[in-house]
Amino acid sequence: MVCQTNKHWFLSLIFCWTAQSLKLTILHTNDVHARFTPFNNDLKDCSASDIEANECFGGAAKRMTAVRRIREEEENVLLFDAGDQYQGTLWYVLFRHQAVVEVMNAIGYDAMALGNHEFDHALAGLLPLLRESKFPIMAANVASDNEELQALLKPYTIFTFDDVKVGVIGYVTPLTKKLSKAHEVEFEDEIQVLTRFAAQLKEEGVNMIIAVGHSGIQMDRLICQKVPNIDIVVGGHTNTFLYSGKPPSVEEIQGPYPEIYNDQGKPCLVVTDYAFGKYLGFLKVEYDKELDRVTKWKGNPILLDNRFHASREMENILATYKHQLHEFTSTVIGSTAVKIDGRFSTCRLQECNLGNMLTDHLVRKVMKESDIRLTENADSWAPAPIALINSGGIRNYLKSYSGNVTLEDAYSIMPFGTQYILLEVTGPQLMDVFENSVSQYWPDGPWGRFLQMSGARVAYNLSMPVGSRVHSLQLRCADCPIPIYKNWDPEESYRLLISTFMANGGDDFSVFPNVPNHKLLNFTDTELVIDFFRTSSPVWTGLTNFKMIYRAGIYLLLSFTLSWTVDSLKLTLIHTNDIHSRFTPINNELKDCTAADIAANKCFGGAAKRMTAVRRIRKKYKNVLFLDAGDQYQGTLWYVLFRHKAIADVMNALRYDAMALGNHEFDHALAGLLPLLREAKFPIMAANVASDNEELQALLKPYTIFTFDDVKVGVIGYVTPLTKKLSKAHEVEFEDEIQVLTRFAAQLKEEGVNMIIAVGHSGIQMDRLICQKVPNIDIVVGGHTNTFLYSGKPPSVEEIQGPYPEIYNDQGKPCLVVTDYAFGKYLGFLKVEYDKELDRVTKWKGNPILLDNRFHASREMENILATYKHQLHEFTSTVIGSTAVKIDGRFSTCRLQECNLGNMLTDHLVRKVMKESDVRLGANGDSWAPAPIALLNSGAIRNYMIHTAGNVTLEDAYSIMPFGTQYILLEVTGPQLMDVFENSVSQYWPDGPWGRFLQMSGARVAYNLSMPVGKRVHSLQVRCGDCPIPIYKNWDPEESYRLLISTFMAKGGDDFSVFPKVPNHKLLNFTDTELVIDFFRTSSPVWTGIENRITFV
Repeated sequence: MVCQTNKHWFLSLIFCWTAQSLKLTILHTNDVHARFTPFNNDLKDCSASDIEANECFGGAAKRMTAVRRIREEEENVLLFDAGDQYQGTLWYVLFRHQAVVEVMNAIGYDAMALGNHEFDHALAGLLPLLRESKFPIMAANVASDNEELQALLKPYTIFTFDDVKVGVIGYVTPLTKKLSKAHEVEFEDEIQVLTRFAAQLKEEGVNMIIAVGHSGIQMDRLICQKVPNIDIVVGGHTNTFLYSGKPPSVEEIQGPYPEIYNDQGKPCLVVTDYAFGKYLGFLKVEYDKELDRVTKWKGNPILLDNRFHASREMENILATYKHQLHEFTSTVIGSTAVKIDGRFSTCRLQECNLGNMLTDHLVRKVMKESDIRLTENADSWAPAPIALINSGGIRNYLKSYSGNVTLEDAYSIMPFGTQYILLEVTGPQLMDVFENSVSQYWPDGPWGRFLQMSGARVAYNLSMPVGSRVHSLQLRCADCPIPIYKNWDPEESYRLLISTFMANGGDDFSVFPNVPNHKLLNFTDTELVIDFFRTSSPVWTGLTNFKMIYRAGIYLLLSFTLSWTVDSLKLTLIHTNDIHSRFTPINNELKDCTAADIAANKCFGGAAKRMTAVRRIRKKYKNVLFLDAGDQYQGTLWYVLFRHKAIADVMNALRYDAMALGNHEFDHALAGLLPLLREAKFPIMAANVASDNEELQALLKPYTIFTFDDVKVGVIGYVTPLTKKLSKAHEVEFEDEIQVLTRFAAQLKEEGVNMIIAVGHSGIQMDRLICQKVPNIDIVVGGHTNTFLYSGKPPSVEEIQGPYPEIYNDQGKPCLVVTDYAFGKYLGFLKVEYDKELDRVTKWKGNPILLDNRFHASREMENILATYKHQLHEFTSTVIGSTAVKIDGRFSTCRLQECNLGNMLTDHLVRKVMKESDVRLGANGDSWAPAPIALLNSGAIRNYMIHTAGNVTLEDAYSIMPFGTQYILLEVTGPQLMDVFENSVSQYWPDGPWGRFLQMSGARVAYNLSMPVGKRVHSLQVRCGDCPIPIYKNWDPEESYRLLISTFMAKGGDDFSVFPKVPNHKLLNFTDTELVIDFFRTSSPVWTGIENRITFV
């Protein structure tokens, strides 16, 4: 006798072998799932390197060789299959039962138990297998009125070896009723049925009894523990890997092979063979007929590696099928830049990126089909903002490496041909759905009811009892203009997209069959997958488990007084700032006015209305001064196409009296600025600008002087020194505003100037400082930060950020600050009384005037604009895409917090560079992307609007990012990256937001604004580039990080001083506008929301 001791995680066992009684060898498979050809450890077709490295496993041809060898060596051999031969690859999709039955007949299976997937096409799909198989197929707990099924499906079968009768009973999980299309059959409890049939077999003189079935490892164990007379259980369904000793491949051992239970007074052995035919289960037992029990056992699953050659006979059988498969296996439908994880051990237990891909695309695909509505929910950005997929619907249990994706992959991922349903549920019903998702959460036997999702964020507490495991639940709203997540509300109703399988109550989702109102969609699961890869490649979806941090609001309250009398010099000051090339009227979302906008008096601004308003004021008041505080340049297609020309024509016609330069007037360097200076019929000023350029010196004034009623009014211009970093002001230098204004105001006083006005473009904080710090200044007319000052009830949607005017008395006399919001929507209007003797403004009154339908469009100005409008037509009418949600690009959003336009652009920057496979910084061949992080200074976003859902045109694209800036791929150190994020909030002022605030893809940052500058980053997570599936990791000072940024930032713009010091970088060959155009052309309809990439503590 030879004995061997093996120690397992829960028992010690002595294997011995003698030559008594019946010696039986049991070979077994389960959950082969139509895998007929060899595969590697990632369940993909074997490559030459896999074969060379002996990492090519399984397949029907190797299995035939192994079975025949064992049958030659062993006397009494039984070969069983424990179900789920169906589904999982394109073989099943194309050939259904035919390949399965031909292969199993050729290998010589002795018996098979049904699996749940054998019912996936109902009895119409099962009966052909039963008819053509040359071995009994069993399921003792299945009952049906179908006569053919009754005749063909056996409860058990009996084999005889050496006068020992071996009975084999089949069983299948009753959950098949919910897991598949088993509508014409009923299922009994496995324990009860096996107890009954095992007793019956014993009465009929059967000795040894084996249960072969498909209910999962937990039930297999229960059968051994609860059912008398059972000697061996051969199981399947949960892809459990049992093994004794060191595992031969990558699978994690979940128990010894076999597991032994003695609950019924004798040993009962549980075996299972993992899945996919990678192994062949091999168990040798000795059964003592007199003792009526198995007394000895030994075995392990056999890894079908290169020790087993491919049977030529089987290869010939498969060849006829392979020829038909060629079209599908060679048809590329897309590509992936990351590993696609669809494994059972991931998708059925946690978030997986394949689940994210499919659910996101389900929302998007239905959204694109505009005729799909459940009700008249016209205000919704999508028919349903939430998609749920039971993880059992994902059948390609692969961890795919990056590369091409074929039709074969698509069919194997979701092969059922299931359609989808749009329906609406109540809040409590939705909570029941999520509770069901984790009602059978067992890591060693994961169930397909676990949900993958889009539009929901859920936290589970698995220590709680079933039905109370949802710890928190947030849902993406449907009727909000920009998609955000809101806490679950039991009083709300929710529109969902689910499969017809779930809608029929599959996987125990019992809520859905009770929902009356639903709509069937006209595409299948496989068509969904194909459409996803064809429209979204290369895919790079990662994991998105967010930690929510809530932001506290900060508010500034100012007090002020208004008054008016009639004395001394009365001056009417009208002013604009930050027009940004908006020559035509706009609605509240900064879009061209519709007929409805006009009818509702929601159509504002434009040069023609401004001309009417200015002329009315000039006609009514004696002393009028019309000033502009800079940034006439940039912002719409008008500037992109016509540069300075339209601006000069319009401003000359409006008869501006003076203008201060803004930073954007330098966007095309002096070559872009000088033509405006040449053609303007009014002085343009910037006292703090110095240059060696002689023409600039001659044309650009530091100040100008006007005389009204013998009172001299000096107007000094200024512009932010940050223009050096904000724009292309390489040929000029900038002095500090306070110092320069102090000097020139004193000079003007010495020259007999009475009243002094500073007009400039440095933002509301600097405007206030000028009033507080500079002697002799009476009024500051500001721009740059699009600040809305107003006294009283606001006439439109803008949020008041202070009174109009703000008054400061720091220099011993009143100093007034005014600014006119932006885009020409208003006309700043301030009436002041200046007392010459007291040398101060003594009275003031005014407010910005909303340019609404009280002001008709000047025909003169309309004629001027007409020549330009004709040239614009091609662009304004060219649709490049569409959006299903509101696109928020406002200053007040993107420069202070995460905005969905920032998310869109940075995500697409990563994707666009990833698609250009030749773009690499170094030998980062293991990276899924050249750079996983994209950072965009919010000042680069120029379309300060909320774009409503609908078409997007070339005009929109040019107005969003019009600079023609290119992008840089570079690598920074951990400390350098931290400096970048600190700089993002180094000038964080809610009432004067700066463009350095970063929008981002591939980073999650939490800021603490109560900390000093330089220490405001509370936490930082960064998306990894070299990981196979994109995840976020905590910032590491020892790591290096590859980024995508603009050339503007790379040169130190917006004070990003880190970047010019980085030596190694690569210039990319597209501009900001081209990025926007490509985004809408490839990603429409867009529906990006807020994802808590940026939070505040």
